[in-house]
Amino acid sequence: MSMKLKSLACLILLLPALSSAGFEEAEKANRTGDRVTAFAEYKAAALEGDIRAFGKLGGLYLFGVGTDRDYARAFVWFGLGDLSGDRYAKGYRDAAAGELTPEELKAAEVMLNKYREKFGLDKEPAGR
Repeated sequence: MSMKLKSLACLILLLPALSSAGFEEAEKANRTGDRVTAFAEYKAAALEGDIRAFGKLGGLYLFGVGTDRDYARAFVWFGLGDLSGDRYAKGYRDAAAGELTPEELKAAEVMLNKYREKFGLDKEPAGR
């Protein structure tokens, strides 16, 4: 096996560990009260498709913890959490939606669908 192939094989084997690093770092920062770092790490993990981070990120946006309060982004991340099987996400998604104007909600739904497609999630919540 060539050196290039060996390097590629090592990288492929390390990818799962690298993708969970953001979530684990977020959990650690959250436990120690470093909400800004927790937000950044949950966001990085969520953008990589770590479904464990979807609801956590939604909550930070909903309550403005470690970031500015953003009901549209909370709606999106809780929506993704709901589609991933998070049994609490729908209620929080609906709470965030209640704070949005009809125009803001429509834009948030568009954003949710873009992320849903990016992450290959079904249009219906998992397990329902």
